[in-house]
Amino acid sequence: MAIIARRDTGAYATALVKSAGLDAIAAAWLFLSAFVFDHGSSSLFINNLTCGAIVSILAFGAFAHVWLAWLPAAIGAWVIVSPFVLGVSGSAAMANNIVTGAVILIVAIRSWTVTKAAHDQGMMGD
Repeated sequence: MAIIARRDTGAYATALVKSAGLDAIAAAWLFLSAFVFDHGSSSLFINNLTCGAIVSILAFGAFAHVWLAWLPAAIGAWVIVSPFVLGVSGSAAMANNIVTGAVILIVAIRSWTVTKAAHDQGMMGD
């Protein structure tokens, strides 16, 4: 039994590291994309810097708390809709936000499911 539990713990840890890493990469790209694309709006520029920095920090927080995995997911959803809310349309920056936000959202949800499963198995505190 101990071998199975150890293997399962390793599988959860591997899945969490992959999810956190992908979220951190997507967030870093969001941060950097603020300088790559002409946003046509300083508000979208600041939004991408802020959201990218926050998700980069939070990406690895899912290891500690199940609920923390939802914050990057919420930010990912915001990144998707932010060009529409902030009045930026028909640009590469808009497409970038939609795609990057979707990646952040999907990976954060995956991170949450893995974290929750590990928590439910008694492998994590929270």
